[in-house]
Amino acid sequence: MKNSNIIRNKVVEYLKRNSALDLPSICERLKIPCNNELDPMHSKAIYLKSGINKMLDSEILELIKKIIEDSDCPELLEMIDRYLEVELFDITTVTRRKIINWLSEQNDLEGEIRIDKFLNRIWDLKNMVSIYGEANREEDILRHMVNNDDLSYKDLFEDVLKVIYVSDSTFIRFLEELVYPDIHEEKRQKEYVDALNSYLKNDGYNLINTNHVSGKPIYNLQKSLRGVSNEIKNIIFAGIGGKPDIVIDDSLSNTIKLVDNGANCLIYNQPILAHGLCWRELVEWWSSKNYSEEIGNTLFKRLIESMDSNPEKNFMWVYYTFIIKKKPELPALIPQVYCHYDPKSANMRNGAAYVHQRMDFLMLFSDRERVVIEIDGKQHYSEENIASPKLYADMVEDDRKLKLYGYNVFRFGGYEFLKEQRPKEKILNFFEDLFKQYGITI
Repeated sequence: MKNSNIIRNKVVEYLKRNSALDLPSICERLKIPCNNELDPMHSKAIYLKSGINKMLDSEILELIKKIIEDSDCPELLEMIDRYLEVELFDITTVTRRKIINWLSEQNDLEGEIRIDKFLNRIWDLKNMVSIYGEANREEDILRHMVNNDDLSYKDLFEDVLKVIYVSDSTFIRFLEELVYPDIHEEKRQKEYVDALNSYLKNDGYNLINTNHVSGKPIYNLQKSLRGVSNEIKNIIFAGIGGKPDIVIDDSLSNTIKLVDNGANCLIYNQPILAHGLCWRELVEWWSSKNYSEEIGNTLFKRLIESMDSNPEKNFMWVYYTFIIKKKPELPALIPQVYCHYDPKSANMRNGAAYVHQRMDFLMLFSDRERVVIEIDGKQHYSEENIASPKLYADMVEDDRKLKLYGYNVFRFGGYEFLKEQRPKEKILNFFEDLFKQYGITI
């Protein structure tokens, strides 16, 4: 553990706030192996260090987690968070600070109820020591936010409640209460949810509609889909014609180069940011110009040219025409993406190394969350119009592999694109439901 001595000293500094009489029982409960021959009345610091310095780094981390579980201790977390940010917080202090800054700009945080009553849903304010010399923390808030108006939301969160340094469980409860249906009317509730999710997604969390009360949605904070841990280096997509001939231009940095057929294949090699890859960014990369709908239309036509089947073109057309043109900040629908790549043919290898090398469509909802969409024609599961168990088995095996890598895979059958199946409505409903999973409203 880096900065082990600093962290140990901070824990000692925090624990010695307790009375010397209470320290032996506290240390026994926390399993700190202090030297009982020492008298904490003589020196609390020496007594605590006699036990804490015997502990392994892993035991110190578990000790801190135990202290947090017993009761919120923002003072301790504030002292050590810069050293143990990743180990102690699922929702980082970076994200928390962004959320607090946004909340501080609002003027209706407590909505329909009084601020002290709202905060008492999360904190036991009557049993928290006053910051301003009142009887307790509740009296602080009553005096400065109810009877008077001389305490800002920012001061409340950062100084009075130290929300940035509370435990994850308390912070999660705070966010869920903020968007509970009796606080704001539904439209404003959704504005809060969307804003909070825009920050939370960087830590892999989302407020999700899990239930309803009196017809109004209840939101709970949940871990997002697991996603793919490996960083994206290149996206090779929208090839026209034959298979691209790829060589490694720099093996140390994993830089690739298209040798043959390169002019007819696109390769996106920019870093994928935390929010993923949106249509506006793809258009600006492709054109080296600021986004415009006209340039977007040109790229759309180029992408359509890379598709062979009418269902794929129809799928792309519906998404582009009815969704992405209106909101280019939404994730780009990237066609014909190489996921696996084998430079040799199946004949050269006496059997294919990969059954399917390309995805029909890829969407990047974040730098980890990747959605694959496949449009399955009959060639995926039959040979000469006869059902092929082998082809079907190969297809579902590929699905399993992608899902185990962390991809979210969705399949459409070619039959769904027949006119009587109302494909446009089906596609739009699919995207609406898909975006809900990622906390996006279209």
